[in-house]
Amino acid sequence: MSSLGTEAADYTEACTKCQRVGKLYKSQSNCPNIISLHTTRSSICAGKKSGQLLEKKKKSLDRLGKIVSAWRNSGGGQVLIHVEGQLPEDRCLEQFDEFITRSLTDLIDDGELYVDTYRRQWLSDIQKFRDYTNFVFVNVKKTNGLATVDFNTKVRNDIENVSVTSANLGKCMLKRRKNTVSPTTRGLYENTQLLHECRHIEIKALHVDRLKSAVATKLLRSPSDFVDYIWYDLKLKDNLTSMSKIEGGGSYYVGISENILDIESCRTKILNIDGFSIKFEESEITSAIESKLQSDTIALYGNNFCDVPVNLIEVRLHPINGTDRRVLEVAVRCFDGIIFSDKDGPRAYEVKNNNIHRMDKAVWLERFTAVMT
Repeated sequence: MSSLGTEAADYTEACTKCQRVGKLYKSQSNCPNIISLHTTRSSICAGKKSGQLLEKKKKSLDRLGKIVSAWRNSGGGQVLIHVEGQLPEDRCLEQFDEFITRSLTDLIDDGELYVDTYRRQWLSDIQKFRDYTNFVFVNVKKTNGLATVDFNTKVRNDIENVSVTSANLGKCMLKRRKNTVSPTTRGLYENTQLLHECRHIEIKALHVDRLKSAVATKLLRSPSDFVDYIWYDLKLKDNLTSMSKIEGGGSYYVGISENILDIESCRTKILNIDGFSIKFEESEITSAIESKLQSDTIALYGNNFCDVPVNLIEVRLHPINGTDRRVLEVAVRCFDGIIFSDKDGPRAYEVKNNNIHRMDKAVWLERFTAVMT
C-alpha cells in the first residue's frame, strides 16, 4: 500500500516547551533545516520488556530516522531534541548516545566516519540557552550519497535474513542471476532431520494454542488474516525478498518447531513436524498471499519498477498423516531483480517545499544508481 506524502512537520507531541524553545533557537540560528523532536528520559531508557515505553521509543527513533534521512539528503540540518525528565544536574549523555547511535550509523552510506557526520551537545552549553538543560541538539551533515532509512529488502546468510547495505544492494542490482522458471517445492523430507535451516530453507513454528487469545482468534478468522500474521509476525515478507536473490530460490515452512537436544557435551537441534489446524484450503491461502504480493510489494527489474511476477511463489499445505494438521510451505523462485516488501520501494526522505517528504521510488533509484556508478 502506498504511503507517500508529506510527513508531519510537528514532532513535538504538542509540547509547548518544545515549540517555544524550538522557535527561539531557530531565530538565533542560520541553519535552514531545523526541526524539534520530543521524547522522554523514560522512553530513551526503555528495555525490550518495557511495553508502552518501548513503543514510544520506537516511535521516536522512527521519527528521528525520517528527519536525519531528509537532512542528509537535502543539504544537512539540525535536530533539537527535548528529553523530558532529564535532570539538570545529570550531564551524562551515554544513555542518549545509546538511544540514537545505531539509527544514525545506519544512515551513513558514503564511507564517512560517525564523528565527522554528526555532532551532538547540550543546548545549555550555548550561553544564550543555559537555562534549557533538557535539550540536546544534533548537527547532521549532508551526504554525497543517499541516506535510506529502510531498504525494505533482505539478504540471507546460512541461518537468517539480514539487512542490506548500500554496497550489498548495489552488487545485487549489478549481478545477473539465472531466473528460475518456476518455484520448486521441497515438501516434507522422509527423514525430517535432513530438513534443517540454511540459505534455502526457513522454518517457523506455529502453536496457535500458545498465542494470546485475541491474536489466535484473528489469524483463524480468514485467509487474509492468517496471511497477515505470517507476513508480519513470522516474517514471510523478509523471506520472499531474500530467497528470491538466491540461485535455486528457497522454501519457507510454517508448522515445524525446533527443540534443543544436549548430547554429552554437545548441543544440537531436532525438528518436530507439529503442523497446525486451520479451516482454509490451499487455494485460499495461495490467493491471499498473491493478493498481498500485489498490494504490498514491488519489483525492480533492470532500471524499472514493476509488479512482482505472479509465478514468484508456489504454496503447498502438506498434510500430516493421521491428523487434521498441516504444514505450510511457500516456495520462492530465484528472480533476476530485487523484490521490495513495500509498494513504494526503499524508504528515504528529502526536503521539498520546506516539508519532509518520502522520496519517490523513481527519484530514489536515479540517485542510488548515480552513487553506485
